Amino acid sequence: MNKIYSLIALSLLYSSCTHPKQPQQTQKILNLDSIKQVLKQTDQAFSDLSKRKGQQAAFLEYMDGNVTMLRPNSMPLVSKDTMRKVYAQRSDTSFTLTWSPLFADVSASGDLGYTYGTWLFETKSGEKQEGTYCTIWKQDASGNWKFVLDTGNDGLKKPEEKK
Repeated sequence: MNKIYSLIALSLLYSSCTHPKQPQQTQKILNLDSIKQVLKQTDQAFSDLSKRKGQQAAFLEYMDGNVTMLRPNSMPLVSKDTMRKVYAQRSDTSFTLTWSPLFADVSASGDLGYTYGTWLFETKSGEKQEGTYCTIWKQDASGNWKFVLDTGNDGLKKPEEKK
């Protein structure tokens, strides 16, 4: 009987030593709800920076180097360098662009996600326009969220037309 217990113990010991370990990333348990909240907060901080420092400064701060911007009546604008050139040709001092994220979701790995919500464009002369947007985000090597694709559309009623 002792031989049987010894054989069982040895086989368990052997199997625990030779069982392949799972990759480090899959061993880590992610709190995806918490990551979604951080992503939504990041998007809101992005909007807050746009209000404080201007749309161009905010976009350049939060965009990834390989960003793609989708805009109406335009081919996709690709790369942060391209966006710097586009922004250098126009001023953003006559308007304020802000937005409110309504939803965020992230991948199972927690390093890729998206947000969507509504935006508000207000000129210094008081004109307003609203729309919706979707932004795709990824974490950089330092763990900061940077957006890799941004698109939006207008078409929501102006705030004064809402009842």
